[in-house]
Amino acid sequence: MAVAAVGIAAVSAGVVVVAVDRGGRPGSRHAGGLVSTSGLLLAAHDDLVVLGRPNTVSMVEPGDHSPAWITSVPGPPVAAAAGAGDTIWVATRDDAAIRPFLLLRLDLASGRIAAQVALADVPFSMAVTGDQVWVGTDGRLVRYAAATGLISAQVATDGAVTALTADPAAGRLYGLLTGRATNTVMAWSGQDGHPLARRVEPGSTKPDEMVPNSLAFGFGSLWVTTRSQDGSRGGLERLDAANLVPREPGAATDAGSEPGTITAGPTAMWLADTAGRVSCFRPTTPSYPPPRPFVLPGGPEGFEVTAGSFVVIGRHIYYAKAGKTADLDSNSVC
Repeated sequence: MAVAAVGIAAVSAGVVVVAVDRGGRPGSRHAGGLVSTSGLLLAAHDDLVVLGRPNTVSMVEPGDHSPAWITSVPGPPVAAAAGAGDTIWVATRDDAAIRPFLLLRLDLASGRIAAQVALADVPFSMAVTGDQVWVGTDGRLVRYAAATGLISAQVATDGAVTALTADPAAGRLYGLLTGRATNTVMAWSGQDGHPLARRVEPGSTKPDEMVPNSLAFGFGSLWVTTRSQDGSRGGLERLDAANLVPREPGAATDAGSEPGTITAGPTAMWLADTAGRVSCFRPTTPSYPPPRPFVLPGGPEGFEVTAGSFVVIGRHIYYAKAGKTADLDSNSVC
């Protein structure tokens, strides 16, 4: 199956990419906020792409990838999310700094840093629900008021909050907690952090045991990818968004190519595996994911398959590969 890149722009290692919506209503957006230990991150709304290089954040027009503005930040970006109105939230980490962990609020139109708050713990993940900014750390979920950037609530968690996603319409927040003995998928109130549902998965004590490794909300469900420690198997679960009970049996993915990340697009869900391949599947069809994933243009080399390594906006897939950002027409592959 032939696919063609539409636009390419060079970036350096360590990238944060956020797609946002300049003209839509906040209630119509897809909330996001994903973090990657390799430094690559994408979060989705609908229209523009914002990417961060080490110690800078810039807004890039989706058509030709030209920067509209470039802003220096105190440290490498490690997590980001698009907020209500024309704002972008970015968490940075610089272990050599006096204040190593910072939460920044950037003005979307100009790139100006409008607020800066010191974080007490390492930020692993981030999501926005309404006027609340949530940051996942090791053992805590911390809520910051969007207007002031001050802590307004803290929720203790049974492990590090390594992934966050949200359903803004229902006001729910979902997270993946990684602990020593268990791995837990959680649902909280996006307003006050009150726990709403919990699904506990076994810990990874054996090489062939399956553990969750990424999640995304889309099409009224919570989607969770699973992997084995030895890389021999991968899986996908579709959970009820209210009670986190499986809606249908898990779908097996190709052995030896465990899923690395999952994201929601306007008409389909998109899954990337550690072999550098991408699959799309429509939740309205009886069978998913498709049996034959496609490889991005130029082959799988250089495609960093991590939480938030690509995003789908309208009919385009935006991704980073071999030190560059690129996009292609999703209609040509799904």
